[in-house]
Amino acid sequence: MYREVKEEGRRKKKEERRKKKEERRKGKTLNMVNIYPTFTQTIPADMI
Repeated sequence: MYREVKEEGRRKKKEERRKKKEERRKGKTLNMVNIYPTFTQTIPADMI
C-alpha cells in the first residue's frame, strides 16, 4: 500500500516535470524555428 502511494507520487512528479520540459522546449523552439528550422530538431532546446 505505502509503496504504491510512493510510486504514484513519483509518477506524478515525473509527468509534471516532463510537461514543464516540453512547454519550455516548445517556447524556445517556437522562437527559434523561423531562424534555424533544422537546428531546433537536431539540437535539444537546452543547448540553445
